[in-house]
Amino acid sequence: MTQHALRDIKPNPFRHMERYPISRQKIEELLSSFRQTGFWDNLDGRSRNGSLEIAYGHHRLTALKEEYGPDFKVNLILRDLDDEAMLKIMAAENMETWGTFASVEHETVRAVVEAYAKDFIKLKSVGLSSRAVRYAPSFLQGDDTAGREHPYNAQTVAEFLGWVYKDGTARVKVHDALAALALVEDGTLADEDFVGLPSAASKAVTQQALTARTQLDQQMKHHKSEAERSRLKAEQDEKNGNAESAKAAKLRAKSEMKQCYAKEKEKQTLPTAIGEKLSGLLKNNSILPKDASRIRMEMMPPSEVPNTKVSNASDVFGKVERIVRDCFRPDLDEKLEGKLQFLLEIKDDSNASGFERSVNEFAQSLYELADRATQWASAFKQRAELEKEVPAKKLLLNGSKARRTPA
Repeated sequence: MTQHALRDIKPNPFRHMERYPISRQKIEELLSSFRQTGFWDNLDGRSRNGSLEIAYGHHRLTALKEEYGPDFKVNLILRDLDDEAMLKIMAAENMETWGTFASVEHETVRAVVEAYAKDFIKLKSVGLSSRAVRYAPSFLQGDDTAGREHPYNAQTVAEFLGWVYKDGTARVKVHDALAALALVEDGTLADEDFVGLPSAASKAVTQQALTARTQLDQQMKHHKSEAERSRLKAEQDEKNGNAESAKAAKLRAKSEMKQCYAKEKEKQTLPTAIGEKLSGLLKNNSILPKDASRIRMEMMPPSEVPNTKVSNASDVFGKVERIVRDCFRPDLDEKLEGKLQFLLEIKDDSNASGFERSVNEFAQSLYELADRATQWASAFKQRAELEKEVPAKKLLLNGSKARRTPA
């Protein structure tokens, strides 16, 4: 044990001080303690390439500098700590101080992936055929633009940090952190959107931004498909000498592509706007995480109902009947009850937080399903209103075959 000036002691190299928060409350508590009894403790660290680095105790180091100045000397116990040990110690300190904040979970996972990319640490091997594989330093699934030398997934990161359930599988917070970091990397969200948010609120922001983007992707795909179908029809009509029909098909193809470009433009701004709005509301306690899907629905444009032509009214009633029947299956309540019962059976004191997360996730899924059902019902009613003047309506009522009149 030797004494060293505070100015010569650096933070843990894996703790990015500009991103990791320092608790002002904890600093004040330490300052009060120093003023009453002085500082009698030690700091633990290592000597690496001529530099002194602490393994943990960043709040103490900050408070000591504030109270005594940079020339004050403290006892520093130098230990033989490799990069893996330094990173794990840093992660444990973060969880002890900020364990309920998502941004700290994100930064801890980010530190592991960045260290892995620079070969400071090693992670277990992962099958490259896995859909969930990522390549450090990227957080995007399947993005190997930086090479395929450092593959990883949520499981390998979780095992390194010890963030696993009793059965050895990765905790939900690892999956959530990687999903959030991927959205930050591609510009959909920003690190600032998660600062100060607890894990459940952070997940709501990530899920809603991702859902909005996925929905827009699906709409873009639909318009592209319809445009291509119309283009092929136009070609066929031209070959058959049907000029008017070919002209109409070309106009439909042009219209579909125009809508596709509009959705692409929406995709560049809407998920980001949803994430920012949700983040602000959650930080101000204006809404609960379970209400996040309502905000997305309000900001998203109405879902598009495909303009498919139905030649047989019984097909319509048959499809609707099957969908509704599935929603009211007599065994559905039993299955939901069985899911809850399973969660209750595996709950114990050591896994209380995991149990709470599972219940919240399950409830959130049901809330989202209810919101989607409401949206579908609204879209269905609007479409029905538009079709009132179509002659096929009368035929739909009596179940006869119907053909729509050409537009």
